[in-house]
Amino acid sequence: MSILFEETKQPRKKIKSCNNLSKLQSNFSSSGEAASPGDSAHNKHESDQIDLFALAPTKKGLKNSGKLIAQKKSGNSEDKNDLLFGGKSTPAKKKNILFSDTPKTLFDDEDDNKPVALPRKPLSQNAPKNRSNEIDLFGDSSNIKPKVPPTNELQLFYDENVNIHKYALLTPVFDTDLNEQQKIDRIVRSANSNTVIMSNFARRIVFQLEQLDNEHQKLESQIMTLGVPIGAPFKLRGLYSLKHNNTLKVNELMANHIKRTQNLVQYIGKLLDIASNNPKDREVKLNHQLLESELNDYSKETKLQLVNKLQRTVKTKIKQEKKEILSSTEKLSKITKLCASMFREEEHFFPDFGEAESLFATVIEQMTGPQREYIEKSIVELTNKPNLSGKILFAVASNFLNIHNIHTDNLQYYFLLFARYFFSRVFIMGNLTLPIIPKISNSNKTNDTESLENFVMKVKLILKHSPVALGCQENFLPNKYKTMALQVFPKDNPYKDAIDIFSSLPYYTCPIDFCRAMHEGLKVVQNIASEISFKEKYEATGKVYAKSDHLLCLDDLFDITMITMLIANPIPVYQLVEAFQPYIGGLQMTSELEFAFTNVHALMQHISSINVEKFTKDAKLRLEESMETDPLNILGKK
Repeated sequence: MSILFEETKQPRKKIKSCNNLSKLQSNFSSSGEAASPGDSAHNKHESDQIDLFALAPTKKGLKNSGKLIAQKKSGNSEDKNDLLFGGKSTPAKKKNILFSDTPKTLFDDEDDNKPVALPRKPLSQNAPKNRSNEIDLFGDSSNIKPKVPPTNELQLFYDENVNIHKYALLTPVFDTDLNEQQKIDRIVRSANSNTVIMSNFARRIVFQLEQLDNEHQKLESQIMTLGVPIGAPFKLRGLYSLKHNNTLKVNELMANHIKRTQNLVQYIGKLLDIASNNPKDREVKLNHQLLESELNDYSKETKLQLVNKLQRTVKTKIKQEKKEILSSTEKLSKITKLCASMFREEEHFFPDFGEAESLFATVIEQMTGPQREYIEKSIVELTNKPNLSGKILFAVASNFLNIHNIHTDNLQYYFLLFARYFFSRVFIMGNLTLPIIPKISNSNKTNDTESLENFVMKVKLILKHSPVALGCQENFLPNKYKTMALQVFPKDNPYKDAIDIFSSLPYYTCPIDFCRAMHEGLKVVQNIASEISFKEKYEATGKVYAKSDHLLCLDDLFDITMITMLIANPIPVYQLVEAFQPYIGGLQMTSELEFAFTNVHALMQHISSINVEKFTKDAKLRLEESMETDPLNILGKK
């Protein structure tokens, strides 16, 4: 705010204040000393212009203004509208002060020829810092802006939490019959009453959450059974599994909905607490009926509605599948036909494609009474007497055919089916008792973990070396692979088919299927090694030999078989070999299957018995010898 007049140090003539600025400027113009009315009041380029808001006027200009005032004293109008601040015109006192605390004076000395130079400052710097106390010069001088009262805590909390506006409303108390204290008492009583309602409602919410939690735990405990009827096929089992997962999801979504309501109750409780402890002029009106009605209203839960829709579809499918469940007689007839179509007479074997095995499992689970008890006791006996495993399976299969009037020509099918069923059950029992290592439960070695850790350490060591360092001197690998570390062998190496077969070995739970897969892998290794040996000999001599002369026996392929097994990861294979070894003799398998297991068992034993220090030293010597023979590694680049 600009200062119009300052305190004078010496007495001056009495002057009258005028509030009509346009008339004042017009009078200055008539005296010939002031600027024209069209010029700006702040134009600094006109030296003879008088600006009421300028901070450096001359004495000459002030004398002109004195003349103007003298003219007004000599008979001009005393109209009240001509006064600057309103009211009657009064003679000026010796000290004409607009603001009592004004630090600067407009007239500094008596020299009429010396202008008064005051530093020019922006108007904003002269304005008071606290604008709430600012005076409007062109209005009522007593018009001071009132201070803003501090924000109400209750209103502030209410405004910050818009999610509770639907259920709680702040209303002023307009009861003329009540004084201020009575109004406050009414606000407190209302808040306390609503707090009791919300407390009871919160207890109900906690109770519902506890019920849902108990139901969730009960559902999780049923994950192994799922309420599947005895003898249900895999498709029906899958539907029951989906139904169970949907039930868990519904439980979770319902709990989330209730927890959101619980959060609302907590915020409303805080609002009521503020209203009770710090009452002002607002009362909390609570719509608790709406809040309670929405507690069990899940219509707006989109995910929950989708899961419920899916659950209704699953239940319909389950009813349809139950009607299509075959009887035991129909299943056994279908099983027998499936096995006959897959059976390989020369191998006395048929592959496990799952269909016949799943149907057979449902037939076993539908059995009750002494028949089922006999089968369960036989499984326990097999685990305790692995050397008699073949005889136990033969007796159970024969008894089964006799009960169901199936011809004995089909005994070879059902012997294999019972073997797969028994070992799948035994394997699960072993996992439950020894979860660290997937062994069959007959293994009770105290050093299983130490043995496995020792085997893993040696496998990692061997994988860092090349076939040459391992002592593989036969021409069963192309030259470029002989000096390559096993852990960096490319996937498209010549033995990739055998590696794929060896990689599938950990997925067989029946020793018969395991040995069959191992036998297939050994035959693939034999064929590939013979092919490479034939090709290497032809390139070295240029002579053509009969391929039958290069058909290698499995005893000659121990090193290349070990390399192939190492690349395929022998660690889980080692665990299965240790688990199956007691059963191999008792199952009385064919000689080729027993030979396949003997080979893989020898490989595992060879790796686990390696002397690390000696192996490292020998590998270094072999590598140095290889470099002396082929220092430029020319052979390795082929």
